[in-house]
Amino acid sequence: MLRVLTVFAMAVLIAAQPAPDVNRILTDIRAKDKGQLAVSEEDGKFLRLLIASTGRKRALEIGGASGYSAIWMAQGLRATGGRLVSIEYDPARARELADNIRKAGFADIVEVVAGDAFVEIPKLRSSTRGSATTESSSR
Repeated sequence: MLRVLTVFAMAVLIAAQPAPDVNRILTDIRAKDKGQLAVSEEDGKFLRLLIASTGRKRALEIGGASGYSAIWMAQGLRATGGRLVSIEYDPARARELADNIRKAGFADIVEVVAGDAFVEIPKLRSSTRGSATTESSSR
């Protein structure tokens, strides 16, 4: 019963609209989209709810692009005290991703890694990287 109430309470909190700045940033990202968004707004809301309602503490995103889905997931992870690592191969997109994450106020939750996921994923277990950084595999 307690688990059901906890999940319900989290769902109610997550169902509330994100802060106005987050909505604006998500809208800006969609407006700049050149057909590359991999998730819709509905999918983003679902990811946010899924993460929060299941109490996830860690998530990994491969192909962070401009940060649209990372921002949705970060909202759910904020509710659980979790963290997201988002890996983006293209250095310019990784910088844009990190910038959007900072603008949305999720730099404390999302770690942006610039590089090849095949190279970067094995490093994650022993990583002591801080969040809101843009790392490169060329270190």
